[in-house]
Amino acid sequence: MRYPMRLDAIWRGLLFVGGATRENSFVETSETEVRLRFGLLTDETVPRSEIAGVERMQWSFLGGIGWRLAWRGVGLIGSTRDVVRVRLTKRRRVRILLPTPFEVEWIAVSVREPEALIAELTRSSS
Repeated sequence: MRYPMRLDAIWRGLLFVGGATRENSFVETSETEVRLRFGLLTDETVPRSEIAGVERMQWSFLGGIGWRLAWRGVGLIGSTRDVVRVRLTKRRRVRILLPTPFEVEWIAVSVREPEALIAELTRSSS
């Protein structure tokens, strides 16, 4: 199933510089994997077996919009609303902006249907 990212109109021009559009910014799930794509700069696939949990989280405007590095995690943020954090069972190397990967414990993503994504990922991990 594909869950489009929430990209607020006010930020679309800025996000377009990184190649992020409505068409190529999404979370896509299958029975075995979760793919997180944010424009041309981020395309990560995480095995479902490596997902420890998923929940809504608050993303502050001060945390920024776009491809964000955070303490122990990364944000793929097109809006400060409807942000979902995917917690990982172990640290994972993720490429964001630069070719050098960062080790993270979670990935946050703004999506248009956060409750549906949470329900699907929670149901599959039970």
